[in-house]
Amino acid sequence: MFFTTFTIVALAEFGDITQILIANLTAKYRDPVGVFVGATVGFWIVSGLGVLSGKTITRVVPLALIRRLSGLVLLGFGIWTIVSLVK
Repeated sequence: MFFTTFTIVALAEFGDITQILIANLTAKYRDPVGVFVGATVGFWIVSGLGVLSGKTITRVVPLALIRRLSGLVLLGFGIWTIVSLVK
């Protein structure tokens, strides 16, 4: 499970706008270790919140419903993106 999660996150984040911003911060402050530590701790906090909230939500809401709702939200984002491109 660890390697699957790591691989998915690594591939999803590779080339993401966040990575570009981290590269810009490194160039601006010329402190790659500081930027690395800050980015890593920030990612840990966000991931921890996701894990804890996911664990809490699944105690109350069935997983099938969570998947359907998240699918609808992502579909909504896709439609919103397409509509905003057409304007």
